[in-house]
Amino acid sequence: MKKTLVALAVLATAGSAFAAGHAAPASSVTLYGRLDGAVVNVDKANAAGQSLTALGDSTVATSIWGMRGSENLGGGMRGVFNIEGDVSVTSGNTSAAGVFRRAANVGVAGGFGEVTLGLRLNPLIAAWAGAQVMTSNSVFVTTSAAGNFADFFTKNAVTYTAPKLGPATVQIQRGFGNVAGGDSKGVMTALSVTAPLPGGIELRGAFQQREAGGTAGASANDAGGDKETTLLGVKGNFGPASVALNYVKNEAKSAAGAFTHKFDLIQLAGSYSLSKQMMVGASFSQFDSGLTNTGKTTLTNLQGRYILSPRTFTYLQVGMADNPTTGVTVSPVWSAAGGVAGKNQTSIGLGAVHIF
Repeated sequence: MKKTLVALAVLATAGSAFAAGHAAPASSVTLYGRLDGAVVNVDKANAAGQSLTALGDSTVATSIWGMRGSENLGGGMRGVFNIEGDVSVTSGNTSAAGVFRRAANVGVAGGFGEVTLGLRLNPLIAAWAGAQVMTSNSVFVTTSAAGNFADFFTKNAVTYTAPKLGPATVQIQRGFGNVAGGDSKGVMTALSVTAPLPGGIELRGAFQQREAGGTAGASANDAGGDKETTLLGVKGNFGPASVALNYVKNEAKSAAGAFTHKFDLIQLAGSYSLSKQMMVGASFSQFDSGLTNTGKTTLTNLQGRYILSPRTFTYLQVGMADNPTTGVTVSPVWSAAGGVAGKNQTSIGLGAVHIF
């Protein structure tokens, strides 16, 4: 459960209008976070085939901390903000990319939906996370990183979340390139749609297009060339069981216009609650590359969770990556080791997650 710090904004500055009896609107600030640490063993952790035993960070859930706030502006309107950063359980450090590299935005919300300005999660990535069953960074992040669509956070973003269209949720995002003389350079555009259906079925679609020409320090698109990514998914929740089938197509080019990534990713996943405290899940992901002389890449993930409380659970996770000599290279576990070309890698980890 997130610990909420509620502050009635009473400004007691002498001589201010508020001191004369004008009531300030109610506001709230929420401090939240999550920590995930695990002891992990990886077979064939490098090109020499050596094994590794290490403390892994965020192998299932990203270790984060942040603050979000909301102020009642009246008339159904709210002012909102969110800042969020990483925290490493292995070192205590935050990211070298910035203290609040994950979110730094401000906006307004109301009956029209929500509009925010600033750094925010990419709708395509949010959709990819939501498409998972028993979400694990050792599937969700490793596949997006291996497939070159780990464009997690959009700089210079204007993000619009529409009000509910029936049961559907729609989000649109435009990240500016901030490049003089070229409105399309370094720009990112993304869209996601989630539509729950009767019977526990949920449909999901997302798309992003990234334009070359920006610079890493300022542009919404840090990539050297153009990129297009499409996601389609269906998930079903049937009592204690959940299943999902997802498809991702990604095409990325170098600055010179040659394809650097071109593949179709198919993922099948499922989970089952054995009791209120115990869950098991499995997923199988396969990359089929369209580039010349490349092979198929597969990732299998098995996971068991023991829920100690609404905020704390322990987990056992096994990952198996089959990497071709040439093609997409995926790691069997996030953060502890990288994928190695031409190796069948196996990882096993025991960890704990606490949410606050």
